Amino acid sequence: DADARPAGAAHPLANLWDNGRHPVEELRHIMRVRAIALNRFSQANLRGQRPLSELQAVLVPLYLHHRYQVDATAKMIGGVDYRFAVSGDGQVPQQWIGAAQQRDALRALVDCLEPRQLMLDRELMARIPPAAYGYGDDRELFAKRTSMVFDPLAAAEVAADMVVANLLQPQRGARLVAYYEGDTAFGLTTVVDELVDATWNAPLSSVPAEAAVQRVVQRVVLQRMIELADNSAAQNDVRAIATGKLINLLDRISQTRFDDDTWNGHYAVAASEIRRFLDRPAPSSRLPSTLDPPPGSPIGQ
Repeated sequence: DADARPAGAAHPLANLWDNGRHPVEELRHIMRVRAIALNRFSQANLRGQRPLSELQAVLVPLYLHHRYQVDATAKMIGGVDYRFAVSGDGQVPQQWIGAAQQRDALRALVDCLEPRQLMLDRELMARIPPAAYGYGDDRELFAKRTSMVFDPLAAAEVAADMVVANLLQPQRGARLVAYYEGDTAFGLTTVVDELVDATWNAPLSSVPAEAAVQRVVQRVVLQRMIELADNSAAQNDVRAIATGKLINLLDRISQTRFDDDTWNGHYAVAASEIRRFLDRPAPSSRLPSTLDPPPGSPIGQ
């Protein structure tokens, strides 16, 4: 457990609940399976005469089908393949994961942030009413900001944060700085740049529902970048890189204007929060917190 459970664990093959022969290949496979299952999801997924509101409980493990494989794939980034070697046994004590393998893992994780991967079918959402009497909300369901009504953007936020929090994890960042940054073609700078390019620099969707998910993902990335830059326990260069990338992002979004009031407001809020963090007039704890996912491991509990 000590080598597998912590969020900042380093060994790429020390995982609790992953599947397959290779973490990255299995993540891509699981995402394909998840897409097929979500496309087929309907009230037929309920047994017998159960309230349709129970579709929420069935949806959670399916929508988050990839959660453990995300954890496993993230360990390829800044990963260290180590052995509990003994003097004279001939084992290689530890070696770093190659840049090409890390890039492949990063691409697979960033692909999980595509808005179309996180969107839920509108007709499906129409079939999920608030919890029936006697079937109240519990921690096994997605948190929501829509009162009792199912919140598809909250689900997207949770799924996005599982990826982003893993990529911008302080111990992982410290390893990327200590062992990779500047020595190879891969480091924490690469991770943050790819993350920003895939979210904040991506073309804006003209489909309102997709655009809403896109803003949710951007928001998660921004918040995690600020938290990393503000983390007093993080390694200094980790905080410096995160801060530098926030300055770059601020420069770009401050000069961007749209014909859409929602996007303009979204960018204005983001710019003000980056400025507030950089100026430090108030603690960044004033930032809204991301939603916690429903419990995962131990499986079956």
